[in-house]
Amino acid sequence: MNKLLGLILLAATAIATATAAEPLVSLDYEHSRRIPNQVVKIQIDDSGALALETKAADQKSPRASKLQITPAQLAALKKELPGVDWAKAKADQVSGKDGTKVTLTYATKTVSLWSPDYDTGKRGLESVQKLLAQIFSLAGLEPSGMPAKAGKK
Repeated sequence: MNKLLGLILLAATAIATATAAEPLVSLDYEHSRRIPNQVVKIQIDDSGALALETKAADQKSPRASKLQITPAQLAALKKELPGVDWAKAKADQVSGKDGTKVTLTYATKTVSLWSPDYDTGKRGLESVQKLLAQIFSLAGLEPSGMPAKAGKK
């Protein structure tokens, strides 16, 4: 009986794991000196569900919200993702103390970058910057990850 129960629990866990929605794309963004939105985390799944977490430097815990992007927005994002030069982004070795730390994940690709808005053209990160701006916009944020200005969304 215990073996049977163990097998059932193992199967249920495997099914739950297999059906859990993996993010289509995720973005972790952290600014070294900024007060509002010092940390921003965005995940968008394959159905267009967007989860946003923001944390200000003076907050103990993050604020979380969820929204649904439109099918047209999702299609545009899916079109943009393969166009990023993931190999060039992964090879980028620029680092610094002040600025932003960005981790971007799409499918099996993960890149971690320091301030991709610094020397973007020289570093060949234009496609990354375009994607970051698109993801922030979908979350209702400015291209820099800052809160949207009043009346603008």
